[in-house]
Amino acid sequence: MIRQSYDLTANALYITVTDRNIARTAEVDTGTLVDLDATGSIVGIEVIAPERCWPLAEILDRFDVAAEDAEQLRAYFRHPTQLAVPAHPALPVPVAV
Repeated sequence: MIRQSYDLTANALYITVTDRNIARTAEVDTGTLVDLDATGSIVGIEVIAPERCWPLAEILDRFDVAAEDAEQLRAYFRHPTQLAVPAHPALPVPVAV
């Protein structure tokens, strides 16, 4: 079962996918790290500044993860735009010409 923890001080989200031992860590982008076990399966995902758009689709495509875990991750983080910082209401909205 997927578990999440958030560190307020570091502004970091950690998503635990399994309880297996971590063998190595891969950097997906600046601020997104994936912990992997000895077989290359995802153990956990760390996201610094999780309010930004971060590459869940790339992570699921690039690394081995059980289908049920991928389904849960997609359910928790359904739309990447939900992770984007919303536009400030006092600023003008760009108009397409």
